[in-house]
Amino acid sequence: MNAGGRIFISGQDILYNGVTTAFLQNYLKVSTFASDVTTAAHTETGVTGDPITSGMALAAAAPADFASLYVDAVTPMADAAGILQHGVTTASSPFSAVRYRGDYSAGGFGMVFSTVPFESISSSAAAPNNQATFLKNVIDYLNGQAIAVRVSPPSAAATTEAGGQVTFTVSLSAQPAADVVIPVSVSDATEATVSVSSLVFTAANWATPQTVTVTGVNDSVDDGNIAYQVVLGAATSADTAWNGIDAADVSLSNTDDDTAGITVGTISGTTTTEAGAAVSFTIRLNSEPTADVTLAFSSSDATEGSVSPASVTFTAANWNTPVTVTGTGVDDTFFDGNIAWTLVIGAAASLDSLYNGNNPADFSLTNLDDEAPPATKFYVVDDATANRTFEYDSAGVPIENYALNSGNTTPRGLAMTAVGDKVWVVDAARRVYIYNTSGALLGNWALGTLATNATVEGIATDGTHVWIVDARSDRVYYYANAAARTTGTQTATSNFALTRGNAIPKDIVWGRQNNVSYLWVVDDTTTVDRVYRYTLNASGVSTAVSSWAISTQNAAPTGIALDPANGVMDLWISDSGTDRVYRYADGRTLTAPVLTSSFALGPGNANPQGIADPPPVAVESQLPGYRVEQSGVADDSQFPTVVNRRSLLPTGGVSGEQSGLTTLLSPVARRSSTAVTKKSETPVISERASRVAEQFGQSPVAVSSGGTESRELLDDVFGQLSSSGLSWLH
Repeated sequence: MNAGGRIFISGQDILYNGVTTAFLQNYLKVSTFASDVTTAAHTETGVTGDPITSGMALAAAAPADFASLYVDAVTPMADAAGILQHGVTTASSPFSAVRYRGDYSAGGFGMVFSTVPFESISSSAAAPNNQATFLKNVIDYLNGQAIAVRVSPPSAAATTEAGGQVTFTVSLSAQPAADVVIPVSVSDATEATVSVSSLVFTAANWATPQTVTVTGVNDSVDDGNIAYQVVLGAATSADTAWNGIDAADVSLSNTDDDTAGITVGTISGTTTTEAGAAVSFTIRLNSEPTADVTLAFSSSDATEGSVSPASVTFTAANWNTPVTVTGTGVDDTFFDGNIAWTLVIGAAASLDSLYNGNNPADFSLTNLDDEAPPATKFYVVDDATANRTFEYDSAGVPIENYALNSGNTTPRGLAMTAVGDKVWVVDAARRVYIYNTSGALLGNWALGTLATNATVEGIATDGTHVWIVDARSDRVYYYANAAARTTGTQTATSNFALTRGNAIPKDIVWGRQNNVSYLWVVDDTTTVDRVYRYTLNASGVSTAVSSWAISTQNAAPTGIALDPANGVMDLWISDSGTDRVYRYADGRTLTAPVLTSSFALGPGNANPQGIADPPPVAVESQLPGYRVEQSGVADDSQFPTVVNRRSLLPTGGVSGEQSGLTTLLSPVARRSSTAVTKKSETPVISERASRVAEQFGQSPVAVSSGGTESRELLDDVFGQLSSSGLSWLH
């Protein structure tokens, strides 16, 4: 020990058996003692703050091979310290063990002396109240444990912007000779705060862990999870062993609770009106931007809707203040129906990469028209991707459309009556579907008598009876009193064959004039397409027939219509090749009517399969959208130039309110009666045709040089001249 040794002495009766006073005081560091203050099993209590026994409660009892337990009371020397307390309050000293550590650097020794035998201390109690922990602490003390600041692991790896906390503790590894102060701070005060700015350790509390609480700091920026450190600064102390000791910092992160984004509120409605009714919604950012964010608003159709404001800019100051955006209906002075428009929210523009290009969803709106719709002039049914019925006004402008019933998958004809309250649609599956004028299904029934492989191509009705044309048998089937039927099956009352030449019929329409009922049938042959008029008797079958050729422009006829109330004598024919409707003025009365005008079907109305004219709206010549026919007189002739419109391709649409119609003018041109397929002739242009075309501002139209049948040509020419009121023709 004189050479700087270190020793742990433990046992009973060491002092009782006698030691010199010099050894007792100089080496055992005991000033005085009292023998055998307790012999019973008891608990030895540690001394608070002691580096060996602080917090201990050691159960002591005589081992099995001991006759008895003898524990002494010892009074430590001034430079030593008592470390165990026997609990006998009447004893001269409360301690049963002492410790001492000299200046090792100067050759001093270290010693721990306990009158409580080591063997008597419990070996099975939980730490720290057992032999193992006591012995470890003794050895650490005697070895002169390294000077260090002890920092516990943090309770979690991260704080949160919502105020989530993390804690850890700090203590010293050895008793200091003077107070030790450790500064506490954070590396980024925008992410966290600490509960203390410094920790002070004394000779009394050096071993007691002190808690540091770290709290996350909130911001409004989507900046992700930010790492930072709790900085434990270098210790300051008058004890040179501790002064400057720098503990390891604690690394943490602050979990972000912001997400860059744009919140668009619920819009107040989905419709604006031409009367100025508006809809609105609010918009704001979800987090504070690092740079200004600008959003633009616009209308997809400025003629239907306007948007205010045109743009808004969000900054770090107003990012979470909702801005109201309003979409207002724009008025016009004509009926155009309810028009869809889009309130467009443009992509965000910003130097903040988390916001730049962020594009909220647009709003789909409808501007409700406040003008009364025009009267429906035509119904057209199609067989396209989605089978629908379309309504048009007299100028060919679409009014509305609606879907057919799901069972009505292959419509092949359309019919109406002068009453105009129902629409009959015949299907290729040999069924008749009845709708009201808003597209609601009223019922359907099956066509009896027809063969299972019949090719149904058209339907006609007078409001009481129904006629069906079958292209496979080239026959018309008459169903008496079937117009009122909405269910079941009806057998045909009678039928009649179409006249020779009336092959591949495409549609049929009923009309009555001068107390005579007629059926008009349009066909689509490989040569000349024609309209046939059949005179009906009281039994609904034909007794006479006449016909006239339709224009080559109208080369794929699929439907035929007339005014069932006899307001005008025109005929209209739909065409699936051009998706147009062609008008033949006075087609019901002339032997060779001319193609007068046409209009294109509306968007989506492809592959038309039937056309019907509801109750009349006016005399045809007074309807908007139709031009008065022109005629001219050639320089070298006193006779009017014959104007046949069947060979002229449609001209451009007229302007203004007539935009839906095309007026047709052309010189005479006919197809060869010997041609095998349509539009296969070798054309020539006559000198007279060129002059007529020049007169009407048209390009010359090719005239067939083939063997046109003279009677057919004369019928056509004279029919037109006769319809012009030339009395000399008779």
